[in-house]
Order: sequence, then structure tokens, then C-alpha cells
Amino acid sequence: MKTSPTPENVRAALREIERRGKENSIDPGAVARDLVGSDPDAWGKLMKPLRAVFLQMARDGEVELLRKGKPVAPEDLHGVYRLRVVELRSRT
Repeated sequence: MKTSPTPENVRAALREIERRGKENSIDPGAVARDLVGSDPDAWGKLMKPLRAVFLQMARDGEVELLRKGKPVAPEDLHGVYRLRVVELRSRT
């Protein structure tokens, strides 16, 4: 695994994805691929731990979780979702 899904690494990946293009929302799989590469086995295994990081980031107000294009509370998230970056805090 190239990089683990720590909040700091996820923030860096989100910044990089935002830098490459101005999309309204980001596919969580794109973040996983940015962290570990394009091998489906590698990024697929990362999706569950990455979801936990996204949920915490949503609770902290750094990202919005979107379902069918509409914001959803972290506790109500299920199924397919996307992310919208709100604020990426750098914590030390």
C-alpha cells in the first residue's frame, strides 16, 4: 500500500484532486486511487477505512457527504456517495 488513509493523507489527496479539476463533487474511489494507485485490489481494500475517515471529516465540517447530489448527515449515509470539499484544515 502506497499510503494509508490518515486524515492528513486524505486531505492531501483531496487537495490534489481539486487542483486537477473543478468538479462539484469527488468520487471517493478517486481519493483511494490517488492514495494507493489504480490497482483495483489495492484501492478497493481501502474504501472501507477511507469511508470512516470521510465520516469523521464530515462531522468536523471539512467535507459534505452527498447522496443523489444532496447533502446527507454522516449518521444517515448509506450506499453510493460523493464528497464535496467544504474546508480542509491542516492540523499539526
